[in-house]
Amino acid sequence: MKKIFISLVCFANISIYSQDGVLDTSFSEDGKLFLDTVFNYPNSSTEIIYDVLEQPDGKTVYLGKSFSSSGFFEPIYCNVFRLNTDGTLDSTFGDNGFFSYSTYANNKNLFLTASKLLRLSDGSFLIAGHGNDSTNLSADIIALKISASGILDTTFGNNGIARFAIGGGNNKMVTCLEVYNDRIYIAGNVDQDSFIIGANLEGSFDEGWNSDGKIIIDIDGKTNFIQKIQLLNNRIYAYGINYSEGGIRNYNISVSAFSLDGSYAPFGINGTTEFYYGNSNANPNISLAIPKENNETLLVINGDFFKINRYGNLENTFGTAGKIKNPFNQNFSQSTISSDGSFLMTNSKMIGQTTNQMAFYTVKVNSDYTKALTFGTNGEVITNVSAPAFKEQFPSRILVTNNGKVVVAGSVTTLPNPNVPSIKNQDYVILRYSNTNLSVKEIQPDELSLYPNPAKDILSIKTKEPVKKIEIFDINGRIVKASSDINNKIDISNLKVGNYLIYVTTDKKAYCKKLIKE
Repeated sequence: MKKIFISLVCFANISIYSQDGVLDTSFSEDGKLFLDTVFNYPNSSTEIIYDVLEQPDGKTVYLGKSFSSSGFFEPIYCNVFRLNTDGTLDSTFGDNGFFSYSTYANNKNLFLTASKLLRLSDGSFLIAGHGNDSTNLSADIIALKISASGILDTTFGNNGIARFAIGGGNNKMVTCLEVYNDRIYIAGNVDQDSFIIGANLEGSFDEGWNSDGKIIIDIDGKTNFIQKIQLLNNRIYAYGINYSEGGIRNYNISVSAFSLDGSYAPFGINGTTEFYYGNSNANPNISLAIPKENNETLLVINGDFFKINRYGNLENTFGTAGKIKNPFNQNFSQSTISSDGSFLMTNSKMIGQTTNQMAFYTVKVNSDYTKALTFGTNGEVITNVSAPAFKEQFPSRILVTNNGKVVVAGSVTTLPNPNVPSIKNQDYVILRYSNTNLSVKEIQPDELSLYPNPAKDILSIKTKEPVKKIEIFDINGRIVKASSDINNKIDISNLKVGNYLIYVTTDKKAYCKKLIKE
């Protein structure tokens, strides 16, 4: 099978055959890393990974929460930890690899859930979630900033903590965190509606966003949840689900568009469009929103593929009425895209007759939506992380690294005393799989030129042959811009400052090169 991989050092494509999807023994000796930070027998404990990212140097950073059931005021820890490429904790980060925060001293937990992690261009990190006000316990949206070395940045918010009161009840959740044009965007759900916060970089509401720094989104009086936001062409697109309460839920997928001042953009009906997804007792989960050519967007929902056009409607020329079912005919809670256009997906899988007989289930789908047969066995890998025993296992995030490795992070639950099944110990677990990529023939300088590079807005491209298509990837392998209407120039003014990979396709060859956005 022919595959193309883009790395920080870019090469022309060739063919190679290899069996991928085996545990990478260069990571934590056997490809598996277990971390237990809070367990104190005879109390149960819970540790959940909510987000993961890779730094340009190949180190990976994880956001989780940990707590024990030893008492009513037991702290909930917001944990950020950084791993070296060999799977060891990075001792230069925080306290021997960990940054942890709680407000146990005040008998109130600041974070109920810290769910999103973002690395800024200077190497520092933003964390967003929801938690409690220390006086009246009403839930607020909370952001926290730490330095590149894992130390609380006290110049942000109030001694490193920013609190955003948006009203509503205690039922809140953060699902999205982005920084664009010196503004922080935090999006998520409040009660039965959605919200988007616009904040200044120092941690206060930005009143240039919808006049008070926040907007509450209510779609037709239905329950609605934002799951992804995307910043394209000086607009903010919010992708989510909505449904009416009562009986079996009939789900719609909604797309709302906003101008950079927080007002609804001219789009659909009153800034929102939607299409019917189906009925189910389980919520659809939008794990990817990928910009494509002609202002189209590919959505990955529960592992299936949906393409919508520039108007937010299903593109009927794609698959069957705008949808392609994933070739494994399974539901996947998380997915990511590799820089060769293939998709990696993961979920728990039952491998026995009872609910605790589970495994990590990871698959690979080619860019043409077929099984990637060189990955695992016919495209799928089943890993019982606690073998030979059977335990509850929950993968929660998946990442493809710059050098093509597949990282799957989640939790595994054990019973420290089988005679007392009510006491459970849930630990962090991280797996890394091999994933062979192509890199042999280096590009010659006269074959592809980008100028200026670094660039701020308009990037010019020079090749020997006419350019057919351009795709730009961020350092996590996600497509952030794609175009086939080029004329050898592309506008990158809407990209965040940082490092990217640009993939240029001509009539004869495919090239890639590192791009720096100023």
